[in-house]
Amino acid sequence: MSAKDKKPYVDNRAYRHGKVAVNKAFEYSNESSDPKFLEQRLKHGERRKRRPESHVSSSGEPRSRIRRRCSSRRHMKPEKYNGQTSFETFFVQFNNCSKYNRWDEEDKLAHLRWSLTGSAAQLLWDSDGLTYKQLVKKFQSRFGGNGMEEKFQTELQCRRRHPKESLRELGQDVRRLIILAYPGENSRMAERVAREHFIVALDDPELELKVREREPQTLDDAIMISQRLEVFKVSYRAVVAYSPSCQSSGD
Repeated sequence: MSAKDKKPYVDNRAYRHGKVAVNKAFEYSNESSDPKFLEQRLKHGERRKRRPESHVSSSGEPRSRIRRRCSSRRHMKPEKYNGQTSFETFFVQFNNCSKYNRWDEEDKLAHLRWSLTGSAAQLLWDSDGLTYKQLVKKFQSRFGGNGMEEKFQTELQCRRRHPKESLRELGQDVRRLIILAYPGENSRMAERVAREHFIVALDDPELELKVREREPQTLDDAIMISQRLEVFKVSYRAVVAYSPSCQSSGD
């Protein structure tokens, strides 16, 4: 067999693949001329453009959700402190703002210095270079209740209800003095001591006797019972004052 009679070698796999590709290109060119096919391709392209990217954070939560949540968080602003009110109450609220806003030590130091006003701000005159913990310790020694338990215990024993003071305000002040007079004490005995001082602070023997008859177990129970009895007392006096029988008997 001569060289002229030999047929060139043809790779059948390459031939088949090339033929399939040509057929697909031919079908695509025929379909592309169809208006319905073009409309479907256009809609599919718009849908792919609108699809958000699935970026995921290290915690597994989508970053888009994290951005929306962080943008919706509002900055919590601490209250001012002038040295006339309870430092413990102010410091609890300040720590709440610090946790919510995720402040570090430098942020807490800056916001604490900004929150001070009046006589409390005078301690800032010689506080340059102090850290946050050092500044807090300085203010606790000046305005805090540490080492003043006897003072608050005496104030608690002498506490009496002021004119036009509500029972709720009286109960809140008694609880404040209990916390300052007996720091770290959260037992039932502290609750009973608070209840007893509240009843004595009513400064009304008749109301005090009626509250004791109900046997309140906690300070909140004593406040609720005294409020109910006071409402009944005021209502009864109003009814008696405007009763026709009482007015005729008076005439």
